[in-house]
Amino acid sequence: MSRRFEPTPPDLAVFDTTLTDAATVLRTDEAGVAALGLRQVDGLLDYTDVANAGLHSGTGATVPELARRLLMRFVAAEPDDWFAPADWTVAVHRAASGETFQVAVPDLGAEGVELLELLADGPTGSSADGPTGGPTGGPTGGPTGGSAGDLPLPVVTEGHQSSPYQVRVRLTGERYDVTDRRIRAAFDDVLDALDTGAVRYQAIAEPLRADHRRSWELGVADCVVAGRVLADRLRAEGFRARARRGFLLGLVGNDHGWCEVHLDGRWRTLDPVFAHLAAEHGRDGGGQFRAACRGSRFNRLLPCAVAESAALFLRPAGTPAPAWAFGAVSARLHQLHRLRRRAAVT
Repeated sequence: MSRRFEPTPPDLAVFDTTLTDAATVLRTDEAGVAALGLRQVDGLLDYTDVANAGLHSGTGATVPELARRLLMRFVAAEPDDWFAPADWTVAVHRAASGETFQVAVPDLGAEGVELLELLADGPTGSSADGPTGGPTGGPTGGPTGGSAGDLPLPVVTEGHQSSPYQVRVRLTGERYDVTDRRIRAAFDDVLDALDTGAVRYQAIAEPLRADHRRSWELGVADCVVAGRVLADRLRAEGFRARARRGFLLGLVGNDHGWCEVHLDGRWRTLDPVFAHLAAEHGRDGGGQFRAACRGSRFNRLLPCAVAESAALFLRPAGTPAPAWAFGAVSARLHQLHRLRRRAAVT
């Protein structure tokens, strides 16, 4: 499996994952992990390398594979369901490990985001999508969050905070097709690099995400890297563009990155990685969803109010938190409004 992805550059690797924890993530035993030939330092592995081994295992049973399948299953829904107003409760809990993280706060003033209310009870139990909680939790793969209880709203409007918070928001998508030839050419160039394998899509360590040009030159990219590369190209063409990061809402907690370009008085979303994954997760080859990734806004993305180079989770010292910190994020879908109207008619 290790030949199917590029290991994290040695100067950026963080060896903090035991063989036991890696075995849990990869659904194997320690001998199976050792057989992969992943780099070790004092018996520890780099978590990003472990995640990539899982994503490229081909078994469909590793934690990273299952998490991506759950996160992307909305792609196979009816196209109208990508854009219909959707009411979500999003909560950030304290990490079960006892560690304190600085967590990015949502951009409640972003287009398509409406703050509804603070719930008296947290998102416990099942939701319209199923159970909540992170895909990998701590390093052993268990859940980290509990009941949201009476968590407060974010205390800052932008940046990060260490205290837990909870918001109930309505995310409304919008259909839009970017027609400008220069924007389409830049988008298609990034997408083609991913589709052809000229740039390999894989998990990227947060320090390498921060140096997105180096990542692209190394021939590897994830959503954050691809979004920042596309934003760079559009700005070089004279467009007002930016890279964005936020929470991808669903059964598991995860972040996502994309690009936005300002057209017709609005920020229009460009998402080459979602387009790249459409063939795998969409129906009929994912053609409709792939086209929608060139300008449309989806009702699953809650943007965060942080700089485009900032990680969503930070340790107190300001360094990126481990990937499993996203187990502290939970999301519950309360209502997809188009479905309710359709039910009322039938």
